[in-house]
Amino acid sequence: MKNTVEVYTEFDYQGASFKPTMTLDLDVYIKSLEDISAIPVLLAKANRIDSYSYQYEILLDSPLYYSNATGLAAEFVVDAEFDFAGFLAANSEGNLVSQLQKIAQQELGIADFSEHASLKQALLRAYHLDR
Repeated sequence: MKNTVEVYTEFDYQGASFKPTMTLDLDVYIKSLEDISAIPVLLAKANRIDSYSYQYEILLDSPLYYSNATGLAAEFVVDAEFDFAGFLAANSEGNLVSQLQKIAQQELGIADFSEHASLKQALLRAYHLDR
């Protein structure tokens, strides 16, 4: 399942109310997003807000809200807040387990860790020894 989250903010500018919104595909942006501070820039671009405008400055200073998350991201949205660091860690661990599962399949013929939890833990511990 895709990892997405709807991001929005609300603010007033020149007597008008604005609610820029976007659906952020975390699977696409995961490699380029260093931290959550890049998300307002993506929100501005998605809503064609010029980076040289006062509207852009207001957007950057406005709180972001998160909703309608899918995939693993759904576990990290609570009360319109997104635990970006937690999502990154869980996503990284999930990718690692997927890679270890492929190795276990190729080398040991084990297609599913659910019946081999101790093997999964041993492989994860071995991976983290060098870290």
